[in-house]
Amino acid sequence: MRSERPDRALPLAVLAEELQVLDSAFEQVAAATELGERRARAEDLLRSLDRYIRLETEVLLPVLARTGLDAAAVHRSHDELRALAAQAAEVKAPEDWLPQLRLTFEGHARAQRERIFPAADKLPQAEQEALAYELDEVRNRMRGAYGV
Repeated sequence: MRSERPDRALPLAVLAEELQVLDSAFEQVAAATELGERRARAEDLLRSLDRYIRLETEVLLPVLARTGLDAAAVHRSHDELRALAAQAAEVKAPEDWLPQLRLTFEGHARAQRERIFPAADKLPQAEQEALAYELDEVRNRMRGAYGV
């Protein structure tokens, strides 16, 4: 049996999947035509966004901090996203907050792909495997708690 390194580091595959979930969630909110459905999709989006931020903050960034990565910009981005999400939770009409949240999230995701993901890709293979396992375990626990 041959062991090959996947095209994308294992932790990045987990995070990339979460980014896809969020992209889809943004699309679902935007596409919903009935107010009740739009609000339900918006709640799912906000829970998914919280999960993604928590995965980065609680699991990924502590590992990368040991490599000397300065995550101050990531933490500022998380703070901005959390503030927008908190405002969004107060406003029941997603069209009032969705464009700004999406734009901010897309900037965050782009920065992660350009800066944080390459740093994770440089981790030793064993550490990547352990990180991927932990990301997946934490994500599954959060999904169970959130139902999303």
